[in-house]
Amino acid sequence: MDAKLLVKLSNLLPAKPFKGSFSNAG
Repeated sequence: MDAKLLVKLSNLLPAKPFKGSFSNAG
C-alpha cells in the first residue's frame, strides 16, 4: 500500500476505530 494513502486514512480516521473496522471486516 502507498504510505501517503495510509497517512491520509490515518488523518481521516482515529487509530482505534480504524483497527476495529479492519478486525470486523476480515
